[in-house]
Amino acid sequence: MNTSFMTDIVKRYASFGWHRTGWAQMDQCAEWLRCLLQEQGAAVDFLPFDYPFFKSVVNSERGTSPGSVEMLYFCWTGETIISNPMISGIDIAGSDTEISDTLNALTGRAQLQGNDGLILSTDSSVAGLCGINRKEGAGLDFPTVLASPEFRKEISKAPIPLHCQASIETRRSECIRAIFQGPNPEYPLVVTTPVSGWFECAGERAAGLAIAITVAREMSKTRTVHLLLAQGHEIGSLGGYQMNTIYQGASLSGVLHIGSCVGNTDADLVAVCSAPSPNYNEISEALLQLDLVPEIPKDPSNPEFWLGEAQCWASNEYPMLSIAGQTKLFHTQADLPDAATNGQSLATAAHCLLNAAKSLTRFPSGQHTNKMPA
Repeated sequence: MNTSFMTDIVKRYASFGWHRTGWAQMDQCAEWLRCLLQEQGAAVDFLPFDYPFFKSVVNSERGTSPGSVEMLYFCWTGETIISNPMISGIDIAGSDTEISDTLNALTGRAQLQGNDGLILSTDSSVAGLCGINRKEGAGLDFPTVLASPEFRKEISKAPIPLHCQASIETRRSECIRAIFQGPNPEYPLVVTTPVSGWFECAGERAAGLAIAITVAREMSKTRTVHLLLAQGHEIGSLGGYQMNTIYQGASLSGVLHIGSCVGNTDADLVAVCSAPSPNYNEISEALLQLDLVPEIPKDPSNPEFWLGEAQCWASNEYPMLSIAGQTKLFHTQADLPDAATNGQSLATAAHCLLNAAKSLTRFPSGQHTNKMPA
């Protein structure tokens, strides 16, 4: 594995700054990716999709530094002054459903107490604000501010009014598709990873991106690979769902989803795999070096059994492997290249996932398709 190639991708990706969907920094990053992928021999196109842009501002008399406070995505729209907030911590280590339930409970409590807003920060040892992914229509309708632990401590000691504004407007962004043509154009492999997120996202996004490009390029020596880089991850995986619609009914050899924090130095990873038994056993062996035993989904067509963007591809039609996780740097400004990953971690993960991808796409004996059994 070319470790310098992968570490260079991580550093260059992180250098663009905050990778929010539709932001100028993300557009610049997408253009860099287009050039990089074309240099690697891929045919590249952009797949547009509309998305709700949550535009918000939080100000105080003392001022607010970037990354110390911002409105929780899609919590509320309007203009208000929060002068009597409920201040609380929140744990984002759980599932999206668990986090949503916690938010609803905290909002309900604040309203019962007569508070005019909610200020949340994560109980984390990492400094700075920790983002929470959220889609439009997720509920609350209550002014809710995400804050760094430092800001939470400051405002708890000396309360100050917060002037908040929020609105939603429809904008357009683009996902990236890179097709690496191989000697076998039938039954291509889809490799997908998200490329948008909260801040520099070196471990959360860039490491997986470097691994995905490496695996796609290597796998294309034997079959065609469609590398799909999705935006809209932090707002409900909108780009992933949009790209999936393009592939409805397609004959695929499999889908490999590389999610958050893969290839990080200190990640708690989970894998899910729906491949048939012989393939599953080989994939399990390939992932041993990552200390992973893939879970088998009870119902592969149910998104609830999958991770991240793999939920967009939930299906009985083809085998899928999804891997994702978290670190203590997850969704924070501390998620920077030197803190998140290194060449050895990237090379190990890429080696394991390349072998897993080979097993995922190997047709069962006597079959000319990898279609999942009924």
